[in-house]
Amino acid sequence: MSHLAPALGLGSSVLSLPLALPLLALTIAPSLALPVLGLSAALLLAHGGVVPLVAFAVCVVLLYRWFVRLPPGSPVQADVPTADAEPTGASISSAPAAAAEAADELEQFIAAREAKAQSGLGALRSRVEALALTPAQQAFLSDHTLLRYLCVTEGDAAKALVKIQDTLAWRTQHIDNRPSACRACEADPDSHCFFALGPDARGWELMYACPARSRRKDPDGGLAHMYMVFESAFARNSAPGKIAWLIDLKNLGLRDIDPRTATTAVPVFANHYPERLGQVCLLDAPAVFKFIYSRITPLVDPLTARKVRMLRGEEQAQYLARYLTPAQAGFMREALQMKATPGSLPACTAALRRPLLDEGAFS
Repeated sequence: MSHLAPALGLGSSVLSLPLALPLLALTIAPSLALPVLGLSAALLLAHGGVVPLVAFAVCVVLLYRWFVRLPPGSPVQADVPTADAEPTGASISSAPAAAAEAADELEQFIAAREAKAQSGLGALRSRVEALALTPAQQAFLSDHTLLRYLCVTEGDAAKALVKIQDTLAWRTQHIDNRPSACRACEADPDSHCFFALGPDARGWELMYACPARSRRKDPDGGLAHMYMVFESAFARNSAPGKIAWLIDLKNLGLRDIDPRTATTAVPVFANHYPERLGQVCLLDAPAVFKFIYSRITPLVDPLTARKVRMLRGEEQAQYLARYLTPAQAGFMREALQMKATPGSLPACTAALRRPLLDEGAFS
């Protein structure tokens, strides 16, 4: 591939190292391939600009095509799921039932974890009341909030307090005394395609996101909008409830994949919105995305991995029918049949989309 850089009009030094690193990772340690790809992309963006980054994306696709063509049993491909293999009749009929059983087990696990957290609530409440808190912080620190932090610390009040203090500092910078409405979406409701659709059939707050349908692609604006949606859906993040997050990956393009979004959103969600995530469903994921996800799954903690599902075809249709209300399912079916372009949404969107709080500021 060393001839590829000059062919693209780029210096060979621009692409040689970023290309060599992922190839080496794929060969020696496949589980490290995705982080190395991210590092390589960041290096190209910092030192070469956008054009080398696009060229690198093309090279990644070529690497992927080479990878999946390796003969079965080769060292590099041995632990890759054969997602594209033709399933047998038995596996087709049993897959939806197995998925439903796994979902039920996940809900039972979440309920058991929340019950265990109850034992530390009194101790944590005493520690919190000793803090000097603003009115906004007092409202945020409801019993429901404390229980969520106790869940992630296995009922340890001292550890939960440390996490809460970290979140209070983050909220002071990003949430408190900030506008509660997205100014970009006030001017153009389709600036960001991330919104709540109300409680689903389980009572979880259903949220829909589609990067390709957003008009604005800047990570900072998108993240700020996401925080506002979370805050609005759960009374400034103090009310109980879970999120069922449907991410529509149809027509996903290069402009829709900014690594800064993921590297910021994932730790924020884990550290400052703990136990909010009930389930994430990746809908109509392209083949390359499925490949990348299969490589990163071993790096994710088992509980989070259990909450993520990739859905297509019949399994996707059955999920929508089982867990969504009729109106929500109708919206999703129509959206998934449409081409995903900026601003393209079903006609029923306005009736279902929950508005953001509009009370000046989260104070």
